[in-house]
Amino acid sequence: MAALYELFLRAPGGATVAAEELTRVVAGAAPGVRVEPYLGEGGCAARPRGADLSLGADGTVEALLDSAFALAGALGLEIFDPQLGAAVTEADRPRVRQRVEELRTFHADTLGEAGALSSLPAAAPAPYASRARLHLWLLVLGAVVAFLLLARGCRYFM
Repeated sequence: MAALYELFLRAPGGATVAAEELTRVVAGAAPGVRVEPYLGEGGCAARPRGADLSLGADGTVEALLDSAFALAGALGLEIFDPQLGAAVTEADRPRVRQRVEELRTFHADTLGEAGALSSLPAAAPAPYASRARLHLWLLVLGAVVAFLLLARGCRYFM
């Protein structure tokens, strides 16, 4: 998995930032946080419209948030969280952490990747026995319903 969580930094009103300034500020990003310039519509390599920050497997959510807020403050950018579908501020840190935990739980339950995001304790996968038991009960219920429908149908032919 290349990017486990992403934050987008965008210049307000479609403005651009100087690539040299972006490169200088990006050098201070925390380890495990990947920063890529965002060109977008109206931007170019010399004047990108912002940056995309992504959390790698070796990064932490706090490092991602710290880097995002430091970059946004230094360059006058706004932070957008595509997983939440909204702009985020310092007050939204708990919401972002909660969303990361939800994604971790999703990965643990569906993909079996208990350590998908290393910044939080790994969520335990749901017990397999409960899913097997649910499938068994659904099978029994289906058999009973089929038997009742068959018995009712046979009664009309006799």
